[in-house]
Amino acid sequence: MTTSILTRLRHWLAPPKPAVPEPAPAWSDDRITDQWFASHFRYAADVVHEALSPVCDPSASSLLDFGCYDGITGLGLLLRHRWKQVIGVDIDPGFDALPRLAREQIGLQRLPASLRFHRIAPSESLAAVGRVEAIMSWSVFEHVDRKILDSVVAGFHSTLVPGGHCFVQIDPLYYSPLGSHLGRFAAQPWAHLRMAGEELERFVMAAAPESVPADEITEQFRSMPFDQYKRFIFRHYRELNRITADELLALFTRNGFDLVWEKRRRTGEAIPDDLAGRYDDDLLRTCEIFALFRSSRG
Repeated sequence: MTTSILTRLRHWLAPPKPAVPEPAPAWSDDRITDQWFASHFRYAADVVHEALSPVCDPSASSLLDFGCYDGITGLGLLLRHRWKQVIGVDIDPGFDALPRLAREQIGLQRLPASLRFHRIAPSESLAAVGRVEAIMSWSVFEHVDRKILDSVVAGFHSTLVPGGHCFVQIDPLYYSPLGSHLGRFAAQPWAHLRMAGEELERFVMAAAPESVPADEITEQFRSMPFDQYKRFIFRHYRELNRITADELLALFTRNGFDLVWEKRRRTGEAIPDDLAGRYDDDLLRTCEIFALFRSSRG
């Protein structure tokens, strides 16, 4: 028997070597300079994790990020909190920029294999995503067309495991001081409720790039001429569905979810005299809602 045959026999008969797990990619958040990246990679990811980790084991759970935009929050959940898998879906492929942003901001040379993204149409089924233990949505539901809100929430059941959980946050709510989402152009509190549409549009179009705060500088801001960016943001303002905190809770409970808990953040700003009496005070003061729901459908 030749040496080469003996060598092959020893190889075949030897016990298999245990699989070596792929090393986690190196990264550091000490180098982050972009405030938008920081607020989503750290703050948003931490809030989502704190809400969902008591009701599901992150290390064994897949999470759907509904309306993920650039995917920074999902990346934070994977790297900072060790979720098993994060799947981001959005109608905007902003996540295409994430590999570059991750290299620039945290030195991550490749995205984790457990992070994946899908571009979807506004009313597209989520069934193709597969089953997940949890769903999150961060400042997204105010942008969903009212005509499809119920079908979107009802559709969450197609991808949630029975008894799965959904965490939703909206900031700012429409009737709050900056509910227009135009505050980045230094609009006054409640300007959208106090100014006529044409007047508000003129105000926005007169804004200078310097008015946009650092934590609102997104890839859209960087990739568009500033006038085009302002028109883009103003169009999104006009398309806001004006959902209130109470309407959000009702939306989920009538579509097969039980409310686990909710929290609201309210402003201390004085309500202008010309708005007092036109709208409920609590509606004007409620800036943000956080809510955790549990699927009551099998």
